[in-house]
Amino acid sequence: MEGALCSGRVSEFDPFRGGSESPEAYRERMTAARALCDQCPAREACLALGNALPAHTRAGVWGGRFYPEYESPSRAAQRHRRNLRNRKRV
Repeated sequence: MEGALCSGRVSEFDPFRGGSESPEAYRERMTAARALCDQCPAREACLALGNALPAHTRAGVWGGRFYPEYESPSRAAQRHRRNLRNRKRV
């Protein structure tokens, strides 16, 4: 994305980087990624892109928002059905 501060730093925004990263190091990395987003001129466009991605494919930090984990298509469908049921109750 043009003007994005994260250009070339994808691994800092990826929750599945792997290795033997401690939970503390993981939280620090995600916090640093979000802080970089706060300064980024492409933040709004990046957030819109992250929100437009199918829930089962997005993960990591997009425009300062953290999508913590991969959601399988079946789990996304379950969540969607649950949300529809909850709307009907209102």
